[in-house]
Amino acid sequence: MTLPSNTEAGRALPTGLDELAAAVRHDFERMRFPTPNWVPAADGPDGKPALDVLIIGGGMCGQTLALALARDGVRNTRIIDRAPRRREGPWGTYARMEILRSPKHLTGPDLGFPALTFRAWYEAQHGAEGWERLYKISTADWLAYLLWVRDTAEIAVENGTEALDIDPATHFVRVELKGAQGTETVYARKVVLAGGRDGAGAPYAPPFSSLAAALEAGKMRVFHSSDDIDFARFKGGKVAVLGASASAFDNAAVALEAGAQEVRLFSRRPHLPQINKSKWTVFAGFLEGYCQLDDRRRWEIYTYIFSQATPPPHESVLRCDRHAGFTIHFAEPWLDVVSAADSVTVVTAKAQYRFDAAILATGFSVDLPQRPELARIHDKVLLWADRVGPQEAARHPEAARFPYLGPSFEFLERAPGAAPGLAHVHCFNAGATMSHAALAGDIPGLAFGETACRARSPAACSSPARTSCKPHSPPTTTASSSRPAISCRGEAFPLLVLHGDRGRVRGGRLLRRLLLLPILKKNGEREQENYPSLNATSRPRRMLGNRTTRRKSRLRARKPAQIGRSRNTHQLPREMMSERRKFSSSIGPRMKPRIRGAGSQRILVRK
Repeated sequence: MTLPSNTEAGRALPTGLDELAAAVRHDFERMRFPTPNWVPAADGPDGKPALDVLIIGGGMCGQTLALALARDGVRNTRIIDRAPRRREGPWGTYARMEILRSPKHLTGPDLGFPALTFRAWYEAQHGAEGWERLYKISTADWLAYLLWVRDTAEIAVENGTEALDIDPATHFVRVELKGAQGTETVYARKVVLAGGRDGAGAPYAPPFSSLAAALEAGKMRVFHSSDDIDFARFKGGKVAVLGASASAFDNAAVALEAGAQEVRLFSRRPHLPQINKSKWTVFAGFLEGYCQLDDRRRWEIYTYIFSQATPPPHESVLRCDRHAGFTIHFAEPWLDVVSAADSVTVVTAKAQYRFDAAILATGFSVDLPQRPELARIHDKVLLWADRVGPQEAARHPEAARFPYLGPSFEFLERAPGAAPGLAHVHCFNAGATMSHAALAGDIPGLAFGETACRARSPAACSSPARTSCKPHSPPTTTASSSRPAISCRGEAFPLLVLHGDRGRVRGGRLLRRLLLLPILKKNGEREQENYPSLNATSRPRRMLGNRTTRRKSRLRARKPAQIGRSRNTHQLPREMMSERRKFSSSIGPRMKPRIRGAGSQRILVRK
């Protein structure tokens, strides 16, 4: 069926941002947005009104979460960011790519309001034809769009304000802030760390011995890719870049475009990666259901993804390849960096090279001790290293440093009672990846992440004395397994409140799955036998290696000839399709499965 266009339906596109902003306000009125604040007020220990939510970080994640809370009637919030306006997050600072990696049609910051989407923003300025001609979103346009969403939705961000100290207690979290007016102490029921890539750690730099011992003057020629670099300073000079990631190529390209005579990029790998393994995770079933997987599967999925390097976008590679002064050194890692006041010497196993500057495009590390505001609590937070054991932690030290988060991105205690109120602090940044997938920071997962993060907002715990929304119990060991397990008692109410709306929008089966699953959790065990919809085959389960099952045993007796012919139909989709073709050709078209739709291979039985 062909859907009519806007003009065919008699609806003209807005012809400017002013008209689009008026359309957004009209949509807000239709949706009764923002919802009136309904959370009962409470005074902090200082006798002053306490905040319901303090959001630390006013970039894409922070402002989207604030908009989501306002939509649900949680209005007593405050958003702070230490950077000035337009420099929150990477888009106006170290994101040096010309265009985004993501496709242009992705949504997230709009929260389902059509007039708030990037497409609506772009078409209001360039028309429908301009949108069709657009290949990908430029970084400058994305930054301008995010600021327009903030202004149009009236999201107030206090720039130039940073959190110095976070001290959680039983009912409130005390936070010391520093801004233009000096320092102040505030109390909040919930604190959300929405600092993006380095919100749970810091930029990572390899420990080169000579660089660590160098004087500060010598270090002025060695940069991390996230630093504020004046590339014009090295016009006509030579620049070295460590790494083969997207940011490595972007920094090399900017140096060349700024007039550098020569840029050499060094990679420890013998060739560029060819497949972005993390792209497989970008679909609703994975992003919604990943946190329901057990620890072993979540650990295996993301340690594998982390071990497979992400290939740089071909646009970034071609951007460098246009310059004659660009060179790549494969299989040549740096052994040391010797920095002086007038040059930088890079030492490899093959040679020594002298440059005017060196850029470490080595990404970010998740390491809570590197966050000064978490000095009081970082050693009390449960980590993945505490869940998987010392052997696995030694094999994957990067993944082991990630915090092990609760269902709503909240910190959990490493030792029972060591940090009362720790669950009032939520980690909605890159540190949530191991526990919740890439929901906090990446555009594709943002719309799913804000829903999950709101599950323990004051909407669920409106009173300090409420006990029905207590945090997860600390890790315990079950009798049947040596692996620690998390008890899920008391989680039905907050998940019902937060997930019900998404379930109604997405259909009845998902609604039942989201509403029933928290209720069925009892001491870490799920009672699903009486709920066939929870056992139904799904695309994520097949991809993760689960066997194919049927809901009714009488189907098995009715089709006995199928038993044995399709014993291996339980692996990846490619193997499923191959086995299904063999099955159809051997038995005939009249025996093809009758249950249709995605994930409906229930008639193909594996004993």
